[in-house]
Amino acid sequence: MWLIDWIFGLLFGKDKKKNLLVSRQEILEKIDETVRKETQEAEKVVFSKIAEMKHLVKEAEEKLTKIKEADVEGEEGNTRLRKVVSSSKTVLIGKFSGMLDRIRPPATINFQQAWSYVRASRQTLAKEIIDLRKSIAYTGIILKDEMKELGSTFEEIERTLAEADSAIQKTSIGNADLLKEYIAGINSNISEMESLAAKVSDLKGEIGSLRENEKAELNAAKMLKESPQMEALNGQLGKKSEASRRKQELKGKLIEKLGTVEKPMQRFSQMVESGKHFIEKDLGDVLRLYMTNPFIAIKRDPKGTELKKILAEVKQLVENGGIVLKDEREKEKKLEALDGLLEYSFFDEIFWEMNKADAELNKADKELSAMKVYSDISMHDDNARKIGNEIHEKENQLNALSEKVP
Repeated sequence: MWLIDWIFGLLFGKDKKKNLLVSRQEILEKIDETVRKETQEAEKVVFSKIAEMKHLVKEAEEKLTKIKEADVEGEEGNTRLRKVVSSSKTVLIGKFSGMLDRIRPPATINFQQAWSYVRASRQTLAKEIIDLRKSIAYTGIILKDEMKELGSTFEEIERTLAEADSAIQKTSIGNADLLKEYIAGINSNISEMESLAAKVSDLKGEIGSLRENEKAELNAAKMLKESPQMEALNGQLGKKSEASRRKQELKGKLIEKLGTVEKPMQRFSQMVESGKHFIEKDLGDVLRLYMTNPFIAIKRDPKGTELKKILAEVKQLVENGGIVLKDEREKEKKLEALDGLLEYSFFDEIFWEMNKADAELNKADKELSAMKVYSDISMHDDNARKIGNEIHEKENQLNALSEKVP
């Protein structure tokens, strides 16, 4: 809570109530104003220390050059030790040269940049000194005075950076940066929430529009179902159904009539197929057709003329015993049925009525194919179903987004 207290103390003073409403931009401006006032005095110290740093870095580089030029291998003494010192010196020169490049102050710098520079330079200096402690120790065995002078310069560099850092720490710049990051995070969260809220609003609008479209499609389908065109369609469907029913009745009637002489007809067909009884080829074709598909046969033989020729031969064979039945009673019954079929008007009772039913079916189909009302109803129903699926998908998206919005 210290950060929040610091913000309100910064904006309104210690004794002011915290019930004022301010914008994020106003807070940022107040922070900048406060930091600017606090840094005016600190700038004098910090920039003065950075100016000193330029001279100290140059001085350290000169002392490094002096160490670099010192010959540690050519002098008398322990050869192996001097090689170790020489190697350590090479490492030390390379590392310290790189470090000095990194802590060298830039040509121009503002106060914010100065803070970053001071912190980074202190960290770099501390790290390099620790990493090079062995090289420093070994190099100092022979170049004791030179390393002592270089060490004093680095101590001065550290002291100068520490004084600059102390002056910066007395300002609110650190807290200000933390607060700005905090506000930036709030801005990011608010932007994200605003984006989510906009998406939620858009989805709600899309769903509302889709529901209107779905309603329009369902209403259009309903109006067509109640329209005169639909009445006419239903009328034609009724006529087609009636004609189809009558045709089925006629087929059943034909099957029923032929069923009365089924046994002698089957035996006659077997006799013809086996060659025990001879009839003309065309008549044999008609016989096979009546035995397998009497509906096609009656269309080929509308008056039943060919059928009656077959029935006459069957009757003759039953009478003379060529076709044997179970008993005399069955024989009389089948002869009576054969006489009835020989007298029956297949044309008037079957063919003509089936032909009329087919004509009515064809007429109904032709008129139905010209009617678009049924396909239009199907189109509107399909459109409504597709829109319903799209609404369902968008509602799932809306639910998922709504869970993210507080």
